[in-house]
Amino acid sequence: MSWPGGEYIGITVYVYDTSSKSPIPHATVTINDAEGYVHGIQGTTGPYGYVVFSNIPLVPGDTYYITASTKGYNSNTVSYSSFQLEELSHVSIGLTPTQQQQQTSQTSAPSWLGIGTIMDIIAIVVTIAGVAAIAILSRHKK
Repeated sequence: MSWPGGEYIGITVYVYDTSSKSPIPHATVTINDAEGYVHGIQGTTGPYGYVVFSNIPLVPGDTYYITASTKGYNSNTVSYSSFQLEELSHVSIGLTPTQQQQQTSQTSAPSWLGIGTIMDIIAIVVTIAGVAAIAILSRHKK
């Protein structure tokens, strides 16, 4: 389907985690428009959370819907008029971690530790502190 005007725009989309404000790599970004000229144009964010689209048909007065999604997050769709996109050329979309993702990030230790939960870390620290206290007390008794 051809569109009126035949102009194109470029759009850079930045996807980030709303709780940590960190970029989200490997998110799928899809662009559609209300008039049906743009349908399912997709890209994937790189390591810094950005994806660049070029040659997006610009339809005056049209509304564009930009959706970001990835595993562990709730998808989010934002909408902009053609006039807004032409002025901005850069869009940010925040994704909220799913409830399961939030629980995991709050209770899990870093995977490189090889320890299951924060409670395991606390138990280890308390044990080490107890051993240190016993060693100090036994030195003072001598």
